[in-house]
Amino acid sequence: MVMKADCAISICDSSTLKEIRRPSIWFSSDEAVACRLATNEIQFFDPADFSKGTLHWLRIPGVAAVELSRAPRSHVAAFVPESKGSPASVQIYPCEKELQSQPLARRSFFRCSTVQLNWNRGSTGLLVVAQSDVDKTNQSY
Repeated sequence: MVMKADCAISICDSSTLKEIRRPSIWFSSDEAVACRLATNEIQFFDPADFSKGTLHWLRIPGVAAVELSRAPRSHVAAFVPESKGSPASVQIYPCEKELQSQPLARRSFFRCSTVQLNWNRGSTGLLVVAQSDVDKTNQSY
């Protein structure tokens, strides 16, 4: 089931019946870059012609959240939650395909279940608000 609500798409996964709220496609401020989150990757499109399909993709295993920077043709931040003992991480990549082989920056977080990613107005800094659903004793808040 898909319903348009403000600028987000509300998707109800029938297998787990949990609701996911996120924009389906992110656009840069000049609309020169368009991307979307898919399973284990970020897909990039030509916003002028979506019929071309995916132009290129950035493979990031386990990626759960994405935030495109506000500056034109700049950066994309990706959040990967904790998995199998490895800490959660936020990684920053350039939007250009040729420069995406390694992240420009990476920060790891222990005991982190969700994040909020917020670029500053000039896209020179990223504020990451990391949150945990449990405390040190594994008790739920």
